[in-house]
Amino acid sequence: MVDLAHRLMHIYGVSPHDMALISPHRAQNNAILKQLGARVTAHREGSGAMPGNAVPCLPLVDTVERVQGAERDVILFGMTASDPDHLAGEFLNSPHRLNVAMTRARTKLIVMGSHAFFSMIPDSESLLIKNSCFKNLKAHCEARGCVFHFTRQMDVNN
Repeated sequence: MVDLAHRLMHIYGVSPHDMALISPHRAQNNAILKQLGARVTAHREGSGAMPGNAVPCLPLVDTVERVQGAERDVILFGMTASDPDHLAGEFLNSPHRLNVAMTRARTKLIVMGSHAFFSMIPDSESLLIKNSCFKNLKAHCEARGCVFHFTRQMDVNN
């Protein structure tokens, strides 16, 4: 998420004020904010555009619940969990959270998640029903050629 946000700002000219990064957990958001701040600071210092002690301008980075009511032109929505056991949990498999994240984007929504998350089969009927919206989203995007497999070295052209 950090790499993509940095590229969007510094290669494609997206203003930090027009972008938000959304992920499920505050700890994830704190790590994203720290890493993105370091990347932006290093980029600006390297270009001579910002003195070393200046605070960089960063996009909104927060949880779904805390961005309700806020809109941005570009939303990066991270559907990730570092623990594989949490992939099938009710917290990530929330159609409500997906709906809120999707409706925050004015022009572009980028959903980032693992293949495992979008392909898993939950072990309870209630999670299976909730998970169907994520499977439908994946199928919808795949049918339109909108699913991309990224590595750190890959260029973002779309």
